[in-house]
Amino acid sequence: MKKKNTLQEIAQLAGVNPSTVSRAMNPATAHMISPEKRKRIQAICKKYHYRPRLSARAMATGKTYKVGLVLGAIEQDLSNPLFALFIRGLCGALQSQGYALSILWAGHPDSSTDNETTAFLESNAADGYILGSAMLGSLTREAARACGKPVVVLNTLQPGGIDPEFINLTRSCAEAYREAWQDIPPEYYLHVAFFGKNSPDSMRKFNEVCRFAPAKASCETFLFDSNRGGFAFDLKNAEEFAEQHLSELKRFKVFFCASDLTALGLASAFQRIGYKVGRDIMLIGFDNIEATFEGVNFPTIETPWEEAGRSAIQALFENLDMPKTAITIPFQCRYLSSSHS
Repeated sequence: MKKKNTLQEIAQLAGVNPSTVSRAMNPATAHMISPEKRKRIQAICKKYHYRPRLSARAMATGKTYKVGLVLGAIEQDLSNPLFALFIRGLCGALQSQGYALSILWAGHPDSSTDNETTAFLESNAADGYILGSAMLGSLTREAARACGKPVVVLNTLQPGGIDPEFINLTRSCAEAYREAWQDIPPEYYLHVAFFGKNSPDSMRKFNEVCRFAPAKASCETFLFDSNRGGFAFDLKNAEEFAEQHLSELKRFKVFFCASDLTALGLASAFQRIGYKVGRDIMLIGFDNIEATFEGVNFPTIETPWEEAGRSAIQALFENLDMPKTAITIPFQCRYLSSSHS
């Protein structure tokens, strides 16, 4: 196998210092080199298949050139195609800056999530970290304060529930739910229900639905406990629960659903008794799963996960040299009606 060219050899071929090659090949510093010289260096690197090693850059700068995404329920997170869009946004934004994403699992059965997340934050495994708000236990919170690295907290709560010590990425569905209520005929205002999995996320969505309901409207809840965990089983769990409670569910005309999969499960149960979505009942989903799967034919609320991933990385890089700066980045949900009807 042919020996790979070293940084010094590439610099010699280009007639520049090795540090100039490093700057030209680093997206974060390439602007410091003149366009003509940068193109010449990059052409030589391409010809000889040279790629700078992250380990070498890390040794020279003291940085890891990695951002750590800390996950607890890793099997559920990575099986969710919508969360995959978030990871794609992270990777795209990181790679454009010469960084890599490092997935850190803090869900080992022999240790607590709090202890494992704290260990990552104290280990200098990355130049910044991204984790869910539910992972900020007392130990983790203290470690995040002390690590000297920017920490992005994925927080689906509205302003008022954010953590003032970290970079908060919050989801705002206010305008989307307002638009959804405007689509509901006033004669149905007293026949509205919320349908979803019994979880904190579902309850947050239910509270938002109620917050933006018209004055004369009401909304009841139907929450099912998940017999099987994870995104992939939401449809089946929703369908089974709906079949067991059809006599109660038939009292309602409109259903806000915690996800598109729960809406599809509910629709399947109603279709067995001859109900048709759009004629006999109105469903309003959440997630816009049609971006991943076909077959959704009802209004839904889209969460721009890929955009959220890019926003998280942008905020993290803006705070690399001042990790104590706390900011809130809301990413707005959109109500999609005509394209799903």
